Amino acid sequence: MNIKKADIGTGIGLSILSTLIWIYANQYKGRGASEYGPHIFPQFLAVCMFICALMLIGLAVKNKSVVPADTINIRGMFRAGIAILICIAYIIIMQLIGYLAATVIFLFVMMTFVQQKGLITRTVVSVTVALVIFLLFRNFLKIPLPEADFTFKY
Repeated sequence: MNIKKADIGTGIGLSILSTLIWIYANQYKGRGASEYGPHIFPQFLAVCMFICALMLIGLAVKNKSVVPADTINIRGMFRAGIAILICIAYIIIMQLIGYLAATVIFLFVMMTFVQQKGLITRTVVSVTVALVIFLLFRNFLKIPLPEADFTFKY
């Protein structure tokens, strides 16, 4: 299958998917004085996806499809799988030791995994990002994040 046909097919598939997302998200209308509700963001993303799908189709029709530079290889798939496992472990560990400690560990491990240089840089960035997000959620957004419960229950 050539690139042009693949891009047109992908564009059509994405435009159908974005339309379905729009319709599905439309069920979640806001209530009360405002019509804003949980449907706004998914519908915004659906519109963005639809526009990108149309652009992909347009480029393919004009024979300006982008030639893929990289191919999928076993090493890349293995690394992606490890990254997904690290994310799953993060979610599980967060329930046990809380958001702050789990996020510091997660960020440090992920930066090490993607070979970010500098132990001090990884440590400072991990602690700073986790702390800023924690404070933002707790103080500004008033949304609780998981916290560790080290109390012993008999």
